[in-house]
Amino acid sequence: MNIRKELEVISRTGKVALGFRQSYLSLLNGKSKLVLLAKNCPSNVEKRIYMASRMVGVPMIKTELSSNEIGYIVGKPFRVSTLSVLDPGSSNILEEVAPEVE
Repeated sequence: MNIRKELEVISRTGKVALGFRQSYLSLLNGKSKLVLLAKNCPSNVEKRIYMASRMVGVPMIKTELSSNEIGYIVGKPFRVSTLSVLDPGSSNILEEVAPEVE
């Protein structure tokens, strides 16, 4: 699976929440379907997102992309270490990552 390509599709056709606070809130509110973490995500952020995603049963992926790369892919001029997929749009990332979710 090409995370980079799927992220481009999601950013064009779907809906995402960027950053720790927005991702964390979307997890706790039940809006998140998948959480992606950058490879250089701070460990304290990673632990909190991991705990929240396990608590609500949402899959979490630690990507091989840096926070700079993720920010660039989704068209933002800043680093994005945590990204929550609210609506995958035309992407089939949910079927590839967690077929039991759908």
